[in-house]
Amino acid sequence: MATEQFRWELVQYWAWLGKYFEPVATYSDATNWWETIVAGEEHFATLLGKVAMFYGMIGKHSAAIILLRRSVEILAQSLGPEHDGTLVMMNNLAQSASANGEFAEAEALFQNTFEVRERTLGENHPSTLRNRINLADMLRLRSHTHNIRALYEKVLNIGGEAQSVPGADDVSKEFTGILNRKQDPDVAESMLRDALVRSERELGEDHPVTLTLKNNLGLLLTEKCNFSAAEPFYLQALEGRERVLGREHPDTMVTVFNLAGLMYRLGDYAAAEPYCRRALIGFEKTLGPDHPSTRQSRELMNEMS
Repeated sequence: MATEQFRWELVQYWAWLGKYFEPVATYSDATNWWETIVAGEEHFATLLGKVAMFYGMIGKHSAAIILLRRSVEILAQSLGPEHDGTLVMMNNLAQSASANGEFAEAEALFQNTFEVRERTLGENHPSTLRNRINLADMLRLRSHTHNIRALYEKVLNIGGEAQSVPGADDVSKEFTGILNRKQDPDVAESMLRDALVRSERELGEDHPVTLTLKNNLGLLLTEKCNFSAAEPFYLQALEGRERVLGREHPDTMVTVFNLAGLMYRLGDYAAAEPYCRRALIGFEKTLGPDHPSTRQSRELMNEMS
């Protein structure tokens, strides 16, 4: 967990340095130089992937896509198009394309990695399930709603195995949103509570998946106006995220902001204001002044002033 905290501190530092020089140009020169000295195409492709990951963390998705496409091409030629290393990098490319709004390319990549892994590893393998999650989320973004429910339900009910799959919390969260839009919040609450019980049993109370599920249950209960039931889940999620991720981690700030929103809806502005102020300061520091989360926090502060 210390590594995760250090990563966010490093990203904050590089984002701040971005005011004074352009990191993409600097790293482009470095990658061109690396290509002339690095022994082995696979190693160079891995280096490109690591630089692309950094680009993505600071929001430079277009630059990340260029490097990831090159990395996928190198790995497909040297390892083969169905090698796990190639598929991992292809999945990373799909994630960057999605973040950059290039949904058609992202969907095609997610579909390809899913089909290969389902064929080579089997439908119950954790890697296959993770790719199914990615594809389901991509279909949601592209509004292919007729395919989404079957994908989510298969992940959540596949012999109980999804309970220990990284990303299962994201499936619960997205499926909750779908069910809410279908005016079925009671079913969504039941699914989330069941997922939380399984996550606590299989992964532990401090696992990020468990903490995300607690936060999401708080969100759902808030939307159902069951405020007294929502608050304990938020407080448990906050205490766990502060301990596991750190007080300034963006996920921690999300729960802080959710508590501010809960108190605001209860009309307790005195309790909401400290949470909202903390969220605003935290989001500005970690995500920047123009990030949507920062703007939401600022708007809530203005409404209470």
